[in-house]
Amino acid sequence: MCRFSDMDSEVKSQLITGCLSEKVRQKGLMNSDMSLHDLINYARTTETIASHLQTMRLEDNNIATATTAPINKVADEQRQPSNYPRQYQCKNCNGKYPHERGPTSCPLCLLSIYLSIYLSMSFDHLSLLNIYLCLLNIYLSIPFIFTHFFLLFLFSLFILINQSLNCLSLIPCVCFFLL
Repeated sequence: MCRFSDMDSEVKSQLITGCLSEKVRQKGLMNSDMSLHDLINYARTTETIASHLQTMRLEDNNIATATTAPINKVADEQRQPSNYPRQYQCKNCNGKYPHERGPTSCPLCLLSIYLSIYLSMSFDHLSLLNIYLCLLNIYLSIPFIFTHFFLLFLFSLFILINQSLNCLSLIPCVCFFLL
């Protein structure tokens, strides 16, 4: 025989403490005057609703998968691979990229390669001379339409490099040599 004074109250308290559902626990704690029978009915209703919602979610996912799969399949069948490779534009010379004979065939691409290499190095007079020689080599190989742009670029580059080395006397010699 049970020795609790109010058996329903003790079972209700065990139900509230041991229940996995947060909603049932809240309902039991908020409504202290709720009977054990009402709390059990509420717990069953909550469990049934949760089960139905989960079933509905699974059905919705199956319907969504079933309706989109054929559409994607048709779209994949209609899409044909392109026989023509994509054409990109070179950021240096605005020509076709990749260049047919490689990046060294484009004088402006070659310039960007040389500059990225030399600007990452520390400067001394020998490396500065190498930069000038490489730039002269590029200048002699560029098309005529780029020459004025290139000369302005070289002149500004020479000024920047020479200011960093404090040897401004090289500017007139190099510029005269290029002209």
